[in-house]
Amino acid sequence: MDQDPSYRLLNDTFDDAWVSSGGSFSELSSYYFDESDIYDISNSRIDYVWLYGTLFVVPNSHLALGSKSISDHRGISVEITRSSSS
Repeated sequence: MDQDPSYRLLNDTFDDAWVSSGGSFSELSSYYFDESDIYDISNSRIDYVWLYGTLFVVPNSHLALGSKSISDHRGISVEITRSSSS
């Protein structure tokens, strides 16, 4: 999946916590895709956690959470720490 220009713009300043934790940009489809849908959003991620400065993500802490009974898409989760040095 190609990166959207707005993603690239944000990623120039901030760190995508999902990717920083070890997830690939395109591995997560956060929408629950139904083959009968007219829009192909099967490889879309709409939730992001952006980090900056002294905030860092714990490696391999990325998770996709949720189910169809709760929402139309899954949320993402990462564990975040703060650098002890200023």
